Amino acid sequence: MDAQINLSVKVTTDLIQSIVAICSLSEQEITLHTELEKYGFDSITLTELTNNLNKKLGLKLTPALFFEMKEITVHSIVQQLCDKYPQELAACYSGSSKGLSLGGKGVAAEPELVFRKPQPVAASSVGETLTGGGFVSVNTAKAANPFRTAACVTGLGEGPLDSQRDSGDLPEQAWPSLVMNDRVKTYDPKPCGAVAVIGIGGVMPQSDNLEAFWDHLVKGDDLITEIPSERWDWQAFYGDPMKEANKSQCKWGGFLKDAASFDPLFFRMSPNEALLLDPQQRKFLETVWQTIEDAGYSPPSLAGSQTGVFVGVTNNEYADLIAESKLPADSHSIVSNAHFLIANRTSYFFDFHGPSEAVDTACSSSAVALHRAVLSLQAGECRLALAGGVNLLSSPRSMVAFDKAGMLSKTGRCRTFDKQADGFVRGEGIGALLLKPLAQAEADGDPIYAVIRGTAVNHGGRSKSFTAPNPSGQAEVIKAAVARSGVDPSAISYIEVHGTATTLGDTVELEGIKNAFAELRKQWGVQSVPAPACGLGSVKSNVGHLEAASGIASLLKVILALKHKELPPSLHCNELNPFIQLDDSPFYIVLERQEWRQPVDASHRKLPRLAGINVFGAGGVNAHIIIEEYEQPAQPEPKSADEPAVMVFSAKTKNSLREIVQATASFAEKESRFELLHAAYTLQTGRDEMEERVAFVSQTAEEFVEKARLYISGQEIGKEEGIYETAPPAVRQGICELIGKDVTSQRYVDMLMQSQQWSTIARLWVNGVPIEWVKLHPEGTRSRLRLPTYMFAKQRYWIPRSGELNRSREALDSTTGKAEVSPFSAVESAGPEEAVSRYFGNKISSMLGIRPEELRMDKELQEFGFDSIMAMKFKYEVENELGLLLPMEVLGESRYIKDLAVRIVSSPGQEELWKAIAGSCPKSDIESLESDQLDALFESLNRKLYGQTVLP
Repeated sequence: MDAQINLSVKVTTDLIQSIVAICSLSEQEITLHTELEKYGFDSITLTELTNNLNKKLGLKLTPALFFEMKEITVHSIVQQLCDKYPQELAACYSGSSKGLSLGGKGVAAEPELVFRKPQPVAASSVGETLTGGGFVSVNTAKAANPFRTAACVTGLGEGPLDSQRDSGDLPEQAWPSLVMNDRVKTYDPKPCGAVAVIGIGGVMPQSDNLEAFWDHLVKGDDLITEIPSERWDWQAFYGDPMKEANKSQCKWGGFLKDAASFDPLFFRMSPNEALLLDPQQRKFLETVWQTIEDAGYSPPSLAGSQTGVFVGVTNNEYADLIAESKLPADSHSIVSNAHFLIANRTSYFFDFHGPSEAVDTACSSSAVALHRAVLSLQAGECRLALAGGVNLLSSPRSMVAFDKAGMLSKTGRCRTFDKQADGFVRGEGIGALLLKPLAQAEADGDPIYAVIRGTAVNHGGRSKSFTAPNPSGQAEVIKAAVARSGVDPSAISYIEVHGTATTLGDTVELEGIKNAFAELRKQWGVQSVPAPACGLGSVKSNVGHLEAASGIASLLKVILALKHKELPPSLHCNELNPFIQLDDSPFYIVLERQEWRQPVDASHRKLPRLAGINVFGAGGVNAHIIIEEYEQPAQPEPKSADEPAVMVFSAKTKNSLREIVQATASFAEKESRFELLHAAYTLQTGRDEMEERVAFVSQTAEEFVEKARLYISGQEIGKEEGIYETAPPAVRQGICELIGKDVTSQRYVDMLMQSQQWSTIARLWVNGVPIEWVKLHPEGTRSRLRLPTYMFAKQRYWIPRSGELNRSREALDSTTGKAEVSPFSAVESAGPEEAVSRYFGNKISSMLGIRPEELRMDKELQEFGFDSIMAMKFKYEVENELGLLLPMEVLGESRYIKDLAVRIVSSPGQEELWKAIAGSCPKSDIESLESDQLDALFESLNRKLYGQTVLP
């Protein structure tokens, strides 16, 4: 006891001397129970204190030590040091430690960046049983180097790793040895509560889709750019935030290529409403549609299902633009810019009946959203779940605030793990996963990307400050996730770290991870320290900090890595942060592209690749996710290699239709395992059926590609080409009336299918005749494939910073073609119904923000976003203009403009209203029309008189 007291006294003396040297106070002013913060200590001076203590005491402390304490006082520091390092301190003060003297007056070497020297290790064969049961180096020749990767032995090209190895370009010793682990005593491949990832979707910085995102990651691309001018003029806000108001020195970010584009009519939304809508809502709607299609399901097929929606969101910067524009208050504002709307609007549009929640825990939001989705599935609240995150940057206000707080990197890069790390750079992204219980996904034959084995969430409690990370809290959440997963921690071979790229933050996170795995090893009875075989990386080095979407970005990176069996490099780590101590740990940093080798245990049994995703939020909410590789069963073989396939495509517009066909043809050319009949099955049963259609009857993938190229080129297509397009509306309507839903028609279609009249079936389908495609595919004979998903029209909706509402929509002509004469233009009416229709059509099109010719008479008003809010606005405008009452019951019962006109004209007591409307309509004056208007009118009439009237 006396020795312990004496040790505490000596440590206290040296600690006070170090504090005095840093804060320029006298020893008499330092008390044992006063928090160091009152002496002016911050993260920088705590780091300096760490260096001084390492020199005096011969320890390898990191600043994370201080963030494990609720109160940082002399007493608590001394107690922590004596509890954790009693032997090291005793050796220091006994004089037995070389280079140190009593009282801390001797000085040892300062912790520096030191690469661990490779130690000669005998190569292990696959069948050997390893002592200690811990990790085995992924490459024993480089086991002691924290920067070790496969490419350190020899460079890698940009081609697929498997092909490089098979071709002999890389020597065998360049490839990591298989991990063997004799401690994995129990492994349940189908644990209770495991959740399958069956669909993914998203857009990331400089990546229009996840295929492009993975291509960037695996090549080690830096996706940070200057702030685009269409967001804001960074030069107007450039300056020292500590000296000037509303200034920032950060001009960089990870930005989407096209955050402003949207296809409102696809989602039954008016363009004017879309302009006010938070772009995060818009992009999430598109991402969810594509995520469902990626799983091989038609989104409408899930309508009415117990599907939950969980989305992480923190920012709402688009509201700044609306406020700055000084637009008058609009009734749609109440459903435009709030966090809850992102989840709730998604559930509403897709008609999902499960939980619908927006989650805001700062940077951990999307990871917590995934955790909530998993729990909801396990509790039976929903049968499917969509989990994701959104983050878009619309205003410089937050950028200025982050920079003023000293959080942003002056170099504009996230240098995770690096000695020069000086903060993060902001980024944006949208991502979503479609989840289903594993057992159900397997029973349904779903293609599965990966399996969520365990998730955990906690709060770190009180730490040094509200926004400071807590390594103890992070260690606890990791242990909880691993415990729930049921996996041996030594089987985890990769961890995607949060990696906010600050010297202190990275150190604290790595300490939490190391402490968690050290405790887990003890729980599993592993006494020795394993050799490095668990890679560490951070997607933030590529795309920046995506804030609320950072968790989903990390998840998508790991899911894609599992799919491709490769680990992408982490960027910008040139000199390791000296406080990141990877000695005596199972971890190494992945700095080069490398194969993600599959581990095996001592019994030669192959184990699935396992990874952890670590995420924490600025407010103290931590999350950890354990995700596992899934081996997809072999697809059933096609019934007959000579059997033709009917490849069907549909879209809202011709442009979108061509883009989908082009994307699918390119995919078929590139994908070596493309199976035509499985692809046809996916398109027939896993896509919504829309107005614009085309079908290809082909016997081989090559034939389909050739026909698709011909269709895309716009060349004239002969009748024998096996390419079938939608006929003009009148012809299509006639076909649908001839072959309806009656029993006789259905028997006729069944007869065509039984006799394999593929061309006739294709002709009927493109013209709207319903086909029960599942009858062509007996159960178990086909599999859903992952094919390119829907291509939305790209029209720009963004409130400009000028303050003027710009309702113009870019690329409109490219999606709708040459403008036609409006059906509501001023031509001589044949009666009151036409006059009322013309009046209502012009007014409604103006309110919706579309051109009158786009407001088709044969479509329901709801298709254009004419909702209850818009109906009330319409009612008030008409009544104010005419001074007469427009009954709400008449308006509510009318689905089409024509219906509304008929009701007004035929309803008793509405004569005064329709006469007032007719009197307000302008008379026709053909002489006042411009020449281009006359030309358009002539073309419209000519098409109606002499358009195609036979089936093409």
